[in-house]
This record gives sequence, structure tokens and C-alpha cells, in this order.
Amino acid sequence: MVTLLLRKMRRDLQKSAITYLICITVIAVGICGYSMLSIAADRLVLSRDGFFAATDVSDVFAEVKTAPLDTVRRLEAIDGVLSAEGRLGRTVAVTGLGGARAELKLVSIQDGGMNFPLLSQGMPPRVSRQEMVVGERFLAERGHNIGDSVGLVIDGQVVNITVTGAGITPENIYMVKNLSDMMPDFGAYDGAFLPYDTLAALLHRSGSATDFVLRLQPGVSFANVEDEIERVLEPFGIERIYERNDQMSIAVLQQELDGLESMTGALQFLYLSFAANLLYITLLSLIE
Repeated sequence: MVTLLLRKMRRDLQKSAITYLICITVIAVGICGYSMLSIAADRLVLSRDGFFAATDVSDVFAEVKTAPLDTVRRLEAIDGVLSAEGRLGRTVAVTGLGGARAELKLVSIQDGGMNFPLLSQGMPPRVSRQEMVVGERFLAERGHNIGDSVGLVIDGQVVNITVTGAGITPENIYMVKNLSDMMPDFGAYDGAFLPYDTLAALLHRSGSATDFVLRLQPGVSFANVEDEIERVLEPFGIERIYERNDQMSIAVLQQELDGLESMTGALQFLYLSFAANLLYITLLSLIE
């Protein structure tokens, strides 16, 4: 009986050899595609985590109209907050670009502070010097080089700032000036990073902050500290308080990673479904 079954199976295989070969090929391609996308997704997640660690990205962002810089001490006194840092920020126009309009979002940084740009070239700006790091894509699209001087329009005056490096933080992976803009144009709008003292002197805002970034203690969630942060910052005109995952640039990055993961599963299901349907049709034809 076994011999007869083996003979029948051999005849069936010979009769539908092409079909089985197609199924094997489809499954093999599906497995290869799944493996490549899965490995790519895992590597991108590792790269993201490494990038976040290298830039020491904050857990919480809080934007206000203006507040004393020493508000940091009150924020650090909140139960669950590990550290806090006050920053200055302003979007200014850039001159000397042949009539093309461009703007840079200036953000203050501190050595050893949170959200410090990861440099792809050049060096960090020196304190008490009119120097800055700009987004690497702004440099590439505008044709600037390290060492060039860029004119910034601040309070109606043009101030020349030397570019010492090109870098990126999690906040300017994906930058759009308005929510109505679908895609970023880094040649027209990007980030720039200056030491706090330099930017404070340029804006005449020494001792002030327009936003705060906070690091939470391990195991503490944003919901645990949100009310206390609001209480501390309420007198200074709160504009927004949000956690890391709600920061637009970081959220867009996460959506891209989630989309890649979904596509990985969908691709595997598609190939296996096609192979299963083909085998089913083949078996029906053999039975008939």
C-alpha cells in the first residue's frame, strides 16, 4: 500500500512539477523579502535608539512665552523629574541667498545638555563666540561650507554667524514650519544650534527661557508629572507641554518605522497566501 501511495505521489509531482516549482519559488522570495525588511526594520530601530542616546533626547518638552531661567530648579524639585534644562528659541530669516527666502529655527544648547546635535562634520560652536551648528541638509541644499558666515536677521539687524559644523537632533529630523506643509524643505527651513550665552546675547534675553526640556526618573511616566509641570509653568504663559513621542519630528519617525513593520508582515502574508491558493487549485485539479 505504501509503495502504491509513493508511486501515485511521484506521478502527481511529475504531473504538476511546474506548479510546485512556482510555489517553492514564491515562498522562497516571500521569505527572503520578509527577512530583508525585518532586518532593515530592526537595524533602523537600533539606529534610532543609538541616535537618541547620542543626542540625549529629553523625555518632556514644555514651551512658554517667557520664563526666568532659574525656573529649572523648581522643575527639578518635582517628584519624578531627574533633570531639567532651560532653552531659548526663535525662528529668524537668513540673508544672502540670492533672493530665495529661507529661515532657521535657532535653539540654544549647552555642553553636556539634552538634545545636543550629533555632528556629521565640523565642530560644536564655542561659547562666547558668534558660531553655530546648522542642519546638514540646509548646508547641502544652500551650498554653504563649514567656516562660512551666514547672515541672520535678528530684531531688524543682520548678524553674521560663522558655521562651525553640521548636525541633527531628533527635533529636526522632519521639520516643517507650518502644519499645512506636507513635506519639509530643508533649504528653506531648518534648525540651527548656538550656545545659550551666545543666543541670549543676540536676542537680549539673558537669564530667560522660552522652553524647557526635562528628563524623567526611570519608571516615571509623563502623566505622573504633567500636572506639576503645568502648575510650575502656568504663571509664564504655557503654550504647549508634551512628551517625547508627541514631538512632531519624533512622531513622524515612529510612524515611518511602524509602517515598515506593517509592510513586513503584509508582504509575508501576501506571498504565503498566493502560494497556498496555487497549491489548493493544483490539488483540486489532481482530485478531479
